[in-house]
Amino acid sequence: MQRILLVEDNEMNRDLISRRLKRRGFEVSIAVDGAEGVEKATADLPDLIVMDMGLPVLDGYQATGMLKGADSTKHIPIIGLSAHAMSGDARKALAAGCDDYDTKPVEWPRMLGKIDTLLTRAKEEAALGQDEAAASTAATADPNAAHLLVVDDSAMHRQMLSDRLSTLGYTFKLVADAESALQTLEQRSFDALLLDVTLPFVEGQPLLERLRSDTRYQELPVIMLSTIDAVSDAIACLSRGASDFIAQPFRAEVLATRLEVCLERSRANRRLLALEEELNAEKRRSEHLLGTLLPASIVAELRETRKVVPRRCPEVALLFCDVAGFRKVSDSLDPEDSIRRLQRLIVAFEDVVTRHRVEQVKTVGDSFMGAVGLFENVESTTAALAAVQCGLEMIDVASGIEASWPLRIGVHQGSVVAGVVGHRKCQFDLWGDAVQTTARVKSSGPPGGVYVSETIWRQIAGQSQGQRLGEVKLKGDDTVMVYRVTRVESDAVF
Repeated sequence: MQRILLVEDNEMNRDLISRRLKRRGFEVSIAVDGAEGVEKATADLPDLIVMDMGLPVLDGYQATGMLKGADSTKHIPIIGLSAHAMSGDARKALAAGCDDYDTKPVEWPRMLGKIDTLLTRAKEEAALGQDEAAASTAATADPNAAHLLVVDDSAMHRQMLSDRLSTLGYTFKLVADAESALQTLEQRSFDALLLDVTLPFVEGQPLLERLRSDTRYQELPVIMLSTIDAVSDAIACLSRGASDFIAQPFRAEVLATRLEVCLERSRANRRLLALEEELNAEKRRSEHLLGTLLPASIVAELRETRKVVPRRCPEVALLFCDVAGFRKVSDSLDPEDSIRRLQRLIVAFEDVVTRHRVEQVKTVGDSFMGAVGLFENVESTTAALAAVQCGLEMIDVASGIEASWPLRIGVHQGSVVAGVVGHRKCQFDLWGDAVQTTARVKSSGPPGGVYVSETIWRQIAGQSQGQRLGEVKLKGDDTVMVYRVTRVESDAVF
């Protein structure tokens, strides 16, 4: 015996409707408000619900929405009842999720016809749903076939599509509503979506619009399925992002052709996107490589002009640094251990020079070269202070990383020529007497100190502590007076 839940708050209407339904052979249960109706429907799972729309506690619209939104009860047909005959009432009831609508007083031949139709459809859909589940499972056999998601609330249409898609060799998943479609899309990817144009709205938005607003599904081909009288709606969907539409009934070869066009277009787009991503990745690798070989300002110039113009840079503060005894210590270590220690040191130096706005020019082995005022106008004393402060901090940082590797640091200021040399292996470098002088200043004292030329000392003496070491011989007969700086009492401000 088929069971009907009657949700009605008026006692006279309950008695009249329940007696007529029982005489037709139905088992009838009663609920007197919307909340009780939801509770009884969830517990008893009747075959059909007759729902008065003007109920207390929860009205019929709210109760219907809750039942249609729950997985356990969304399949139960609901006929909405109202004492009003306004055209808007029927539309409102259907929008809430009712499968059909009627007015009171009830015209019983019409009402019983609707009940029979909905019960028959529900029985057919339940049977077809079992076939669909088997079809969807069986359809996953070929991993190379295009995988489709079919969304249609008509069980008859889903069965027809299942037969034709199986014949055409596609794998597919069949669902009956938009929420199930969204949940399925979250679980796995699909090559295309076949979407019924008359599918009810989800949370006030069509499923197509929700998909196109989500970046994950913007490229997913969506083919709208429509009946002949809904072709205008399908065409309208093209402006919302649909890939194509097919009017039912349609031949299998038409479906196959339209599907393949969309799928090939999608494959081509994916190939283009993959190629674009590959090119972007290569560009990022190239830019990273340039950044490791050349200073940032030179990389920017190269991007903008496609060349690097050699330039003379006056009054550049140069910093040279190396590890005293590095070769002897590294020869006693495994290569991996030696490189690991040197890597920690150089990475720490990169952080220090960045804080002091010293441009890292190059690193060769354990030797580190930086400059201040190379690419920007910096006041001479400010540049000198920044380079010396950087050297002092490098010594502090190095002592905490490798105590057995004391540093020797030299700072000098003068004019240099800067440019890029090489074709297969480009290298940015500096040339001039100032470069050679800085190298000699660096080697003028014992490890663990920052040594500066007299050119530097004259500018920072009033803001620093240190002592004179003496003259150091340069090339030819030239000499340079060298000082050891132990402390700088003023910060360089750019």
